[in-house]
Amino acid sequence: MRNRVARTVGRYEILEELGRGGMATVYLARQTDLDRLVALKELSALRQSDPSFVRRFLRESRLAGSLSHPNIVTVHDYFESGGIPYIAMEYVRRGSLRPHIGHLSLAQVAGVLEGILAALDHAEQHHIVHRDLKPENVMITSDGRVKITDFGIAKATGKVQTSSVLTAAGSTVGTPNYMAPEQAMGQEVGPWTDLYSVGVMAFELFVGQVPFHDTDEPMAILMRQVSDPIPPPRSLNPEIDPAISDWTERLLVKKPEDRVQAAAEAWDAFEEIVIDLVGPRWRRAAPLLSPSDRPKDAPAGPATPPPTTAARPPLMPTWEFSGWNDSMSEAPTRPLRDRDEAALARTVMPEEPTRRLEDEDDPPEHRHRLLKAALLLLVLLAALAVALGGRGSSTGGTGGPPVAAPASALRGPDMALRVPSGWRRLPSAPDVGLPLSRAVAASPGGPREGPLVEFGLVKGNAGSNGALLPAAFLSSIGRSPDSPPAREAVRLPEHDLQAWRYAGLRPLGSGRRLTLYTVPTSAGVATVACEAALTQCDAIAGTLRLKSATPYPIGPSDAYASSLNSTVGQLQAATQPQETNLQSAQTLGDQAAASLALASAYEGAARQLASVDLSPADRQANAALVAALGSTAAAYRQAAAAATSGDSAAYRAASAAIPGRVAQVNAALAGLRRAGYKPATPDQPATPDRGGGEDGSQAGDSPEPRSDVGDSRSDDPSDDSEDP
Repeated sequence: MRNRVARTVGRYEILEELGRGGMATVYLARQTDLDRLVALKELSALRQSDPSFVRRFLRESRLAGSLSHPNIVTVHDYFESGGIPYIAMEYVRRGSLRPHIGHLSLAQVAGVLEGILAALDHAEQHHIVHRDLKPENVMITSDGRVKITDFGIAKATGKVQTSSVLTAAGSTVGTPNYMAPEQAMGQEVGPWTDLYSVGVMAFELFVGQVPFHDTDEPMAILMRQVSDPIPPPRSLNPEIDPAISDWTERLLVKKPEDRVQAAAEAWDAFEEIVIDLVGPRWRRAAPLLSPSDRPKDAPAGPATPPPTTAARPPLMPTWEFSGWNDSMSEAPTRPLRDRDEAALARTVMPEEPTRRLEDEDDPPEHRHRLLKAALLLLVLLAALAVALGGRGSSTGGTGGPPVAAPASALRGPDMALRVPSGWRRLPSAPDVGLPLSRAVAASPGGPREGPLVEFGLVKGNAGSNGALLPAAFLSSIGRSPDSPPAREAVRLPEHDLQAWRYAGLRPLGSGRRLTLYTVPTSAGVATVACEAALTQCDAIAGTLRLKSATPYPIGPSDAYASSLNSTVGQLQAATQPQETNLQSAQTLGDQAAASLALASAYEGAARQLASVDLSPADRQANAALVAALGSTAAAYRQAAAAATSGDSAAYRAASAAIPGRVAQVNAALAGLRRAGYKPATPDQPATPDRGGGEDGSQAGDSPEPRSDVGDSRSDDPSDDSEDP
């Protein structure tokens, strides 16, 4: 509750106390000559005798007073009264951003970040770095916009020395949870320093807590800002859009020279993401209005999780590793129109609903005209089909050029298929942008003319991802393993092989437009690349035969899902009591014993998963999880060794690295969840999360193959015919 005060300082009538800090007390006051409310900051009596704090107080008034921007709190006046320094500044009545964290939609978060970055861009143009950005220093105006305040430790870059951020007494200037590594180490600061703080705030807005929330000691936080990796926001909250997670990560890069350098650059990148996710009119929903001011039809609910109020969590929290059963639970699959309003607040929606024929306000006569037109079109199409039906062309039912039935065997070292009569094996396989081992190719007119088919194995780790395509090839077409091109799950019928079919791919630097068929096998990814009409490619690929490799189904594996959930469940059962022991340990010996037990548990899980027989589609994600488990085990072993040697400082330093390693485990598990593996629950056994297998499905989709391809067969299906 605010304290009522009744006194006058100069031309300001103090009305009540708004807040008190170690350095200053802030009052609500009325400027009597202009009859306006101001926030009056008074230097604390305890600090008045300290020249450094007086200089800092004066610096705030001068630097902030030199800035005039809608997103920066205006400084009206600096004066002394009775030997006490005061700053009179704009009164922002709705307080700071802090209580709003966890209650904002994506559009509102974008509004906050736009205001902060616009203010920083203005400060940057005046060669000023704030150095203490945090939610408490972001104020909310009556119309729901934001303003930055408290330039008390700002630096005028290029005008004053920037090599130190420590006071003469050695105390840290700034707030450790939001402090950039270079600031923590007393190195040169610049606009990129404030952008790191913006990255921490964005992380908090989307995840619900700051990166090192589990550390209390300020110096320990500073050490972790310098040395510990910050996990991707999406690894802790899988609902965060990947583009937002990547954007936040770019602000949290440790090395200043590798970080985003300018506020305008950061905002330009984020605005593109917001427009893509929410639409070009997102600013309509951006103001942080109070409940009484919010329009009745405004979307409600947060796009960000509420801030945690629990005590310091264990180093391996209950699923942010154990979230395999909680935070990693199955994502909603309802249609977009059926999702709750909170989801709509962060989802791109059309400005106007699409009109359907059955809408009540659609006139009956208009529907009747549309129905007659549709019937007429069907009649015309049927007549056209009859007219073309007797012309003797075989198109496989999809139109286009005639399909020549595959008749002659084309053998390679690892697989074989059949090609139409007249196709000839090429002396060497042309480069189609894929690392095909011992590739074989054929064409009816030579390597540079007409259709082409080429096949071989992509071995090793090159195709070991959910897309079953090499990352370099995907990069050449502007894609990645996590965001593959449109594809369809198909069945190659002659030997009942499941495959992904990618149609119409044109690799960078290649004039070919390829249809690719990728089949996961025990020896690698069996790949057929075809440059011909789709129906002809389907007919050829449909005859694919593996010589010795064992094929796998496409999509997530039931066997791997079972192994994964069994291993993770055993790991949770082993680690949870040991985490409790570690948290309650009072001696280095007890800490060493608990740390060793935890290391053994993580090592056992890594060994179990490393021995699983996997489809190439799962190998990369599983390898990431095995590496993260091994890294976490190593961190616990290092902490145990330090505790065993009796070195408490080394033990604390080693322990500080453990949460980052556990975050890597969470990130790997989040990747598996995106790949289609959902956690087991008490009433639901471990199963893959089956998708629909539609065109455009992404890595990790797990549909049943939709259709057979290549129904055209030769009269003699034997593979003993002559090579062409």
